Amino acid sequence: MTHTAPVPSPTDLLLVEPDPAEAELAVRLLRGRVAVARDGEEALRAVDALEPRVVLLCPRLPRIDGFGVLERLRGEPRHRMLPVVMLTSDPEPAAVARALALGANSVVRKPVRFEELRAALTEVEAYWLDRHVTA
Repeated sequence: MTHTAPVPSPTDLLLVEPDPAEAELAVRLLRGRVAVARDGEEALRAVDALEPRVVLLCPRLPRIDGFGVLERLRGEPRHRMLPVVMLTSDPEPAAVARALALGANSVVRKPVRFEELRAALTEVEAYWLDRHVTA
């Protein structure tokens, strides 16, 4: 009898969020198959291993910040077209401009209130998974 390794399930979203409570809440609100990375190095490994359809990226990360992750992803030919949405609690104009200049597809303010967070994540998911990205 031959034993084969299980085929990994496809990942719709890679959420890169260092705060465990915020990550858990976001995962519960998102409908798709979600993987979570807690820092920039873990995010880069997860993108290579899981090949997510979309990356939701926090700019403030340990080890390599979100801008560094974005810059590295855009420097790799196989990841240049990967949709990356920067999720930030405080979208300062300079940070938004920097994220877009580095190749983020969009920057979304991460609301503090639960219902607003649900609405923002639902909109991101609907746009990037349902309407924009083909399977």
